[in-house]
Amino acid sequence: MPSTPPAEVSLEVRFWSRVDVFDVRDPKACALWRGHRLPSGYGTLSDAEGTKHYAHRVAYELTHGPVPEGMVVRHRSPDVPDPLGRARGRTT
Repeated sequence: MPSTPPAEVSLEVRFWSRVDVFDVRDPKACALWRGHRLPSGYGTLSDAEGTKHYAHRVAYELTHGPVPEGMVVRHRSPDVPDPLGRARGRTT
């Protein structure tokens, strides 16, 4: 079977191929990122042009649409514990 050239793989496909399977009907379910992570714990991935994206921002945009002007999307990860449960970090 022929494979799709990397330049033709969408950001959406690249994103979901790096997320563990989870039950979308469970409101407490967590989409665990299995792709590249920075030492700070933030997941990242590249699009077909090589532009890097934070995984939590891509997740937001795929599920809610574009990030509104002035809004900060924060990530919270069970793999990077925070005893107070606070959102960790800001993105640009």
